[in-house]
Amino acid sequence: MDVLRRPSPALVVASLALAVSLGGAGYAAVKLPAGSVGAKQLKNSAVTSVKVKDASLLAGDFKPGQLPAGGQGPKGDKGETGAQGPVGPPGPAGVSNLQYVQAVSATNTTSPKSMQVSCPAGKKVLGGGFAMSNEAKAAGVTAESSPLASLGGWEGTATWPSGVFPQNWRFALYAVCGTVAS
Repeated sequence: MDVLRRPSPALVVASLALAVSLGGAGYAAVKLPAGSVGAKQLKNSAVTSVKVKDASLLAGDFKPGQLPAGGQGPKGDKGETGAQGPVGPPGPAGVSNLQYVQAVSATNTTSPKSMQVSCPAGKKVLGGGFAMSNEAKAAGVTAESSPLASLGGWEGTATWPSGVFPQNWRFALYAVCGTVAS
């Protein structure tokens, strides 16, 4: 007949420790009072994305810049008109009675070709310029223009490269004139 042997003290302690360790987690999950576990009790990285219920966090739960910006919302209502600002200081003497004066050259094959346009009496030149036909541009014509020394008009000169004369070339010279208050 076999004799049943009594367990050793080491086996009893080990079995008891195993029972407590296996049942301890279940006890803690069921018996902990509400609010007894907080940030201090949680280890770093203990709460992961898998453990957080979807759509349970709010924008305030995140640091600034952690959430991507949403789309632009609809345009708001127009605001109230602001108050009238103070009247500024008077400006410089004014310009009035603007007039555009233009001259177009006759068809020519000579180089250089110069022209002038004059402002009507009592008006001063405010600006001017020079334009040439596409044939002249294609042939490499160069042009210079500037106000007349008397400031009563505009002058310009077109020059062709040596030996090259475009057919049916033309250029226009213009001045912007106006009355300038003193």
